[in-house]
Amino acid sequence: LILHHPGQERGERMRIDGQLLEAILAAKPFGKQLRREQTFVSGYADPFNPGKKYWGAFQPIVLRALETQRDDASSDDKGTPQRGWIVIVQSPMYE
Repeated sequence: LILHHPGQERGERMRIDGQLLEAILAAKPFGKQLRREQTFVSGYADPFNPGKKYWGAFQPIVLRALETQRDDASSDDKGTPQRGWIVIVQSPMYE
C-alpha cells in the first residue's frame, strides 16, 4: 500500500506493482544480510504514472516493537520477521 506519493489525492489508495513487490521481497529487506546493491530497482511502472518507467532505491524501516511477534505469514524461510515498512525513493528513467 502506498502511504505517500506526490501524485496521490486525499483518500486515494494504490499499491505497487506485484513484480516490483516480488523483487523487493526477494532481496529479503528485513534480513540481516541485506546488501546496499540489492536495494536498487529499475524498469518498473509507478502506479500513479504508468506510462513511464522508473528507477529507485528502497530501504526497510524495521519496527523493533514487532520483531518479537513471529508467525508463519510474516516470516521468511529462515524465521526472520518480515514486518515493517519499505520506503522507495524514485525518479523517472531517462529515455
